[in-house]
Amino acid sequence: MKNTIKSALTNGMKKKKNSRSDHLPIDVLLSAISLEVQKKCPYLNEISFEEFAFRVENDSKISTYEIIIMTYMNYEDQYNEHYEVMVENIKQNEFIFKDLTEYLDRTPIEKITLIMNTEVLKDIHLKILKNYENKILHSDLAGFYTNIYIAEPDEETLIRLLSSSEEDKHIYQLLPFLLQEARYKDDKYAELTKIALLLIYEQELEEEKKVVQGLEKDINRLEEETQTLKEDKDKVEQLRENDAQELEEEKKVVQGLETEVNRLEEETQTLKEDKDKVEQLRESVEKELHLVQKNLIATEKKLDIETKKRIKLNYVLTQNEPLNLVFFRLIAEHKFSIITKDKEQLEDTPFESISFQPSVFKKQVKDLSAEPFRNQMLFVTRGSFSTGGDWYNFKQFLNKHGLTYEELGEYNITSYIKEILEYFNQKEILVYADDL
Repeated sequence: MKNTIKSALTNGMKKKKNSRSDHLPIDVLLSAISLEVQKKCPYLNEISFEEFAFRVENDSKISTYEIIIMTYMNYEDQYNEHYEVMVENIKQNEFIFKDLTEYLDRTPIEKITLIMNTEVLKDIHLKILKNYENKILHSDLAGFYTNIYIAEPDEETLIRLLSSSEEDKHIYQLLPFLLQEARYKDDKYAELTKIALLLIYEQELEEEKKVVQGLEKDINRLEEETQTLKEDKDKVEQLRENDAQELEEEKKVVQGLETEVNRLEEETQTLKEDKDKVEQLRESVEKELHLVQKNLIATEKKLDIETKKRIKLNYVLTQNEPLNLVFFRLIAEHKFSIITKDKEQLEDTPFESISFQPSVFKKQVKDLSAEPFRNQMLFVTRGSFSTGGDWYNFKQFLNKHGLTYEELGEYNITSYIKEILEYFNQKEILVYADDL
């Protein structure tokens, strides 16, 4: 099959008339194979050529001849345009799409971001932006916002608007720009979309604070009225003792006051419960905002200057779980363990269950068996050993038990994971070369 497809590629996928009626036409064969690949890898359906190129580069489930067929069937223009380059790449045992798209030159984090930036996530962003727009249109700022929306601002217009207005007006100028022409879906405007979402969260937090303050004032007022009524009740009870003739009337007055006190106390309790709910909501929003800021700071420390510029206000709230899923998939597809003295750095991560202190690892191998680790790749952090002698002894221990290992030379969790990803990525590239 592979030779047939390669031959077809070399000959330009030209259809040839066959005199034998029992032969399956090449176009029918290619169509059938393309459909099978789409069933096997449904995430390759209806995506751009650039995204297709970098996804199949890292997908071991799809072979080179299947990539050729999918390109020919789904991206015929690109196939014809880059035909010579693809043929040359195959001859040179290179990845078939090498030098055809800048997507392949992106960093692992950038590729992960591209994969995670799905239409579902963009629909969520649209829902948040449209809800906030509807809120504006029912406020005193409706006219201000509508004038900007009607003007259909482009990039240059937006710069002028932002430069000549107060900071608290920026969200009302940025929002129509993102909604028009569905710019919030465009990767080019991803950072502006995240900034808009963050500004919306901050405004909602401030509004919740004002609601809490209003409820606190109402509670204080009702408590003062309740105290006044209680004092009046005490005065009436004292009068009852001094005037027997007015006893029955006073009883009625007291009963009425007691009823009112109970009502006010119930209202006070209700308002206190409402306040508690609003407080809980405010704390939840503050925690979410704090988490966004914390993740942003952590991300900025780990990325280079150019990457910082691209994701300075990266709204990572919904991206932590997808990253965990990527790491869980890595663990599921590759058998490996991490041996490091800094195991605490891997706590609460998908790598926690496969990480070991060097001393714990040695004890487990000695007391139990090395068999569970024999078919694994062991990634050992060099920084776990204070002297060269300790490191040499540990390597001798691994060699003695016939265990395979790789040295991790950096000193933090980000570098550890990066080296592991690069190791398996290089391994997959060698697999692609073997397929070719």
